[in-house]
Amino acid sequence: MAKEMKDEPRFIRDTIREQAVAVPLTERLSQIPEEKRWPLNTGLAVVSINSTIVGLICNSYLRRMCMLGGKGVFLSMVPIAGSCALTMQAVWQATVVNPLVQGRLGCPLCAELRGGLVNFTLGAVYPLALAVPINGAMSVMYRTIEVPFFTKKATPGQFFQFWVSKLRYFKVQFVTIAIFQTLVGTYLAGKQYETIQLLNKVSTEADSNSGQQ
Repeated sequence: MAKEMKDEPRFIRDTIREQAVAVPLTERLSQIPEEKRWPLNTGLAVVSINSTIVGLICNSYLRRMCMLGGKGVFLSMVPIAGSCALTMQAVWQATVVNPLVQGRLGCPLCAELRGGLVNFTLGAVYPLALAVPINGAMSVMYRTIEVPFFTKKATPGQFFQFWVSKLRYFKVQFVTIAIFQTLVGTYLAGKQYETIQLLNKVSTEADSNSGQQ
């Protein structure tokens, strides 16, 4: 009897994992009230749009620093916006949502930390890192400024110093963006964890009721 009681939690966890894989998430969401579904229904859209907006902000700032004006606006906007949105959506689904649904991320603090880290990395650092080479190449293409490392005589140190000088006026805005994105990712991952736990509870209760009948 003691052994059975000890093994029961593991059995329940394994059953929930199997149900999560077998039953589509959209069907499981129909089991809970509509107002409780938003973290999983719109969560991916929220982080993707946030990442896209940050990418466009970084792109706008660097365009001014590189004196591009109205040259090649769409050539820089489209790849940054598209890459930020698609990358965030794919990585958030793979590293946050799927582990939560499959029961591999069963700790609320772990979910929040992972969500904050993912949104900080792909919602703040990645858009800026992506905008730097794109606008540097655009500057060389339109010959607005001379960008080190795109010339044969430049060294990696000169390239680094060049972009540090360009980004120093953006550091306050970037820190604000990074903090905001980290908080958004932490909050959203926590809410998604709560929604998944509610789904598991409803599924377990439904199975218990059907077994008793």
